[in-house]
Parts: sequence; C-alpha cells; structure tokens
Amino acid sequence: MGTSQAHILKSGPNWSEAKRAVTNIAKNNGKVSSNCSKLMHGLANAIGGNSYTSGSLGHAGARVSKNFVGFIGAVKSNGYSGILDLLQIGNEQALLTKDDFIERVIVYVSGNHNSTEDDAAAIIAIEKLLNTICSDCVTVEDIVVMLQSASNDNIVEWIIFFEVEYILEYSGELFQSHILDKSEEPEKVMSEIRNWMHREIDERIGNKLYPHNFSSPEGKQVLDELTTTILDIWKQ
Repeated sequence: MGTSQAHILKSGPNWSEAKRAVTNIAKNNGKVSSNCSKLMHGLANAIGGNSYTSGSLGHAGARVSKNFVGFIGAVKSNGYSGILDLLQIGNEQALLTKDDFIERVIVYVSGNHNSTEDDAAAIIAIEKLLNTICSDCVTVEDIVVMLQSASNDNIVEWIIFFEVEYILEYSGELFQSHILDKSEEPEKVMSEIRNWMHREIDERIGNKLYPHNFSSPEGKQVLDELTTTILDIWKQ
C-alpha cells in the first residue's frame, strides 16, 4: 500500500481489536476471513463513530469519486481533443506521456485539495486506481479509448477499488506499524486484506450499486454516502 499513514493511531478498545486482527493476519494465526472481519469491525468503529460524516473521512473520497465519474463522462462526450482542452494541455501535447496524463487527471479529479489527511488518502487511492486500470495502456490515446468504452459495471468495480484503497490509506499507520514493518511478506498480507474487502463489499452492497447511473443526482448521492455505507457493513 502507500505511505500516507494518514490517521494517527489512538488508544481504545476498537483500535486494540483492529491491531490484534492485523497482527493475526500478519502472523497467519487463524482464518483470514475471520481476522479481516474483526479488523474491519474495529476499524469501522475506531475511525467511524460520527467522524466520517463530519469531515474526518468520507468527504474527500466522495468528491474525488464524483469528479472521476464526471471525467469519464467528459471523455465519452468530448473524445481525445476535448479532454486535452479540459485538462488544459496545449502545446505540450506532442510530448505528453502516459504518466504525465495520469498526473493531470489526478490533479483534475482531486480538485486541487490536498491539505487534510482525508485529501491525502483520496489522492493516493485515485492514483492507485488510475495506474491499475491504465496498466495495459501504452499511450494517452489508449487511456482515452479505454475510458470511452467503460461500462457501468466497470465504473462500479473501479469505485469499489477506489473505496478499498481510500479506507486502507486513511488507516495507513495501522498497517505500517503492524504489517509493513514486521511481516516477512507484507504485500501478500495486504493483498489478502484488499481481496477480502473487495469480495465483501461486492457481495454485501454490490447489487445496490450496479443499477445506479453515478452521473445522475441519485447516483451522486450514493457516492456522497458510500464510504459511510461501506464502514457501516462492519460497525455492528
């Protein structure tokens, strides 16, 4: 995962539960699914409470995900030249690399917000998403074609990917101190947690997400509340 380590660890039973679960996952003690469930229960309650509805976690994720969906819509409507205009790419077009383009998109969808822990987590999450979905693209034109052909199912899958990375990045210090610094196979451990979260989110709320058009007012409302909806899966 990234290195934001955004949320400073605190004391308390919920953080303790999350820390124990992460330690058990890192040491391969018990079932991964059971430990992941305990991890997310502790995490959702530790960083949840009312914080993710009052500015600590959730707002930047909603802003970035809505801007990303809007950007995909703009690509579909305006094509290659229109997107270059939208991103204010002028004379440097001939020298524009794939990485340059991705960086411009990150700045555009983040809305030039980067001052809070929430912002930092959202920016790292969208960067990971873009690098992942563009991994097979070679040129900027390839990226534009890929986004133009994106289905609603693709968009839902990408939003879920973003939310997983966003929540994990916001909780980065937990994983830094209990996995990345101590585990012999940190990437394997983090992959297990990510994969479990993807499956759980898709199984628990995926059927409620796929019918939505996220460009509609109703769809935007779903994105506004999505981080809260996801954490609420494990709060009880």
